[in-house]
Amino acid sequence: MFNVIVAFKNSERNWQFLFKEQSGASNVIKAYMEATALVSITDDFGVSALIPFDDIGGIVVDDMTKSVDAGVERGIQQMRGQAKTETKMKNDPALKLFGPVGPMNGAPMQQRRPF
Repeated sequence: MFNVIVAFKNSERNWQFLFKEQSGASNVIKAYMEATALVSITDDFGVSALIPFDDIGGIVVDDMTKSVDAGVERGIQQMRGQAKTETKMKNDPALKLFGPVGPMNGAPMQQRRPF
């Protein structure tokens, strides 16, 4: 599944179009590159638009399958960073003066009390 996002010049709005295959998204880019006045877009789910070429600020094509994978990878990296931080905190002599911090004391974060 491919999400094509059309951003408009001088505006915060954008329009999105969904395509089941990459060829549909590629056709939008081709239409944009060849346009001189209007860009015509019809997606695989019944959304159609005729957009003045000069109003388009840019087009983004998002491969939604890869976007999901990227989100998973970001989450894994976040967890690695958190684990590394917790290890460093556990081994930091200055922090040992304050006693156990974070999940290292065995209690889940939301059940700990600050005092």
